[in-house]
Amino acid sequence: CYKDMAVLHCNKSTALYSLGKWREAMLSAYESVRWDPEYVKAYYRAGHSLIMLSNSYEAISMFHKGLLLLNASTDQTQVADFVAGIFISVNDERVFPPTFSPAYNYIFRAKFDALIWQMVIERLAQKGKWRSCLLLLSVKKELPTNLRVSQLSLKNLFE
Repeated sequence: CYKDMAVLHCNKSTALYSLGKWREAMLSAYESVRWDPEYVKAYYRAGHSLIMLSNSYEAISMFHKGLLLLNASTDQTQVADFVAGIFISVNDERVFPPTFSPAYNYIFRAKFDALIWQMVIERLAQKGKWRSCLLLLSVKKELPTNLRVSQLSLKNLFE
C-alpha cells in the first residue's frame, strides 16, 4: 500500500510540474519519498522541481540520492537522466553548492560507460546547457576514451 501511495504522489508531482507549479510538485515528490524512500522516480521529480525553484543545493542532493539508489542498475537511460540532472543543476551557478562535490566525485568513481556519457552530453546539449558541457570537457581525461557523440548539433552553441 505504501508503494502505491508513493506512486500516487509522484504522479501528482509530475502533473503539478507540467502545470508549472514547481513548489507543489516538489512537495508531492517529497511526500512520495516519505512513503517509499527507495522510489527512484520521486528523487528525479523532486530534483527537477528544485531546479525550477533555483535550489541547486537540494536538487543536486535529490539527483545524487536517486543515483545512489540506482547503483548497479542496468537501466542506463535512467542513470544518464540522473547524471544529467546533477550537471543541469549547476549550469547557471557561479559558485557550486557543497552538495555538488560529493555527487561529482561519485559520478566519476562509478566509471560509467561511454553510452551513459553519450546520453548525458546529448541531454545537456538538447537543453542548451552548454556551461555543463564545457564543465565535462574540462575533465575529459575522466571520461571513457571510446566516447562518441554523433547526435550533437553545435549549431545552437553558435547562435
